[in-house]
Amino acid sequence: DDVVLPVYSLSALLGTGNRPDNGILVAIRFAEERAKGDHSRWYRYLLSVPTREELTRFHPLMARTSDTSPFAALPTVKLAAELRAKTQAAYASLSLIRHFHWAEFYYCWVLYISRSYGVVLPGPDP
Repeated sequence: DDVVLPVYSLSALLGTGNRPDNGILVAIRFAEERAKGDHSRWYRYLLSVPTREELTRFHPLMARTSDTSPFAALPTVKLAAELRAKTQAAYASLSLIRHFHWAEFYYCWVLYISRSYGVVLPGPDP
């Protein structure tokens, strides 16, 4: 069910002069490497990461709104919604739709988030 997309140059994507955060850049690179399929030097690694369906089952950033709406008041659910909106805004501002479908790009961004360190969870207000 994975979509194979054409590979684009990262420098061409960033020709707008906007400098997205590193998470967005890594997500773009993930999407580019996935689009190469078995020609990617990272192919074996990419086979080892969770599929979109697996992430949907366990990762809060991939949870369906229908699953999270009963918990909308919880800080983690609010944070996930904010991060999704921020990522969607970056996707739109870079005109990535010309290169990657939103679902593919967002999946790659969540892969980056799920494989990085330094996640800060919200705590009580001081």
